[in-house]
Amino acid sequence: MRFLSTMLILFFIGFLFYDDHRAKIAGNKVLARNKYAGRLASKLLAEARKNIKGEKSELFYKSVNEALSRFVQDKMNIDLTDFNIQNARTAMKEKKIPEEIIKEYTTLMDECYFSQFSGTQSSMEEKNQVLQKARDTITKMEKYI
Repeated sequence: MRFLSTMLILFFIGFLFYDDHRAKIAGNKVLARNKYAGRLASKLLAEARKNIKGEKSELFYKSVNEALSRFVQDKMNIDLTDFNIQNARTAMKEKKIPEEIIKEYTTLMDECYFSQFSGTQSSMEEKNQVLQKARDTITKMEKYI
């Protein structure tokens, strides 16, 4: 009986901490965006993976581009209206992300923009490489943000 009472008290205390944490996140949009940026990027990259076999390469590149853009917007708290490569670059430098990772990010973004609007078809191998680069770049950035 004593064990059950102790467990109920611990459960209640745990619930209070959890509820407090959820309330903080719900009340702070910056914190919420930052916390869920990785999950959103993973979801968008999964969407890109679905579009990898499609006839229209632009859908694939649009999904990868959106994953990369949204990740940086959410992690760096950059509004959509203020987002461009230069602002992203500046924010990443402020967070002390190494120049090589920033260069990887900007090169990949440029590649996605070009491929999305050029109308050229990419091979499955090229798309898989872009998808892997995007995952790797996001993972590297998460270590510094």
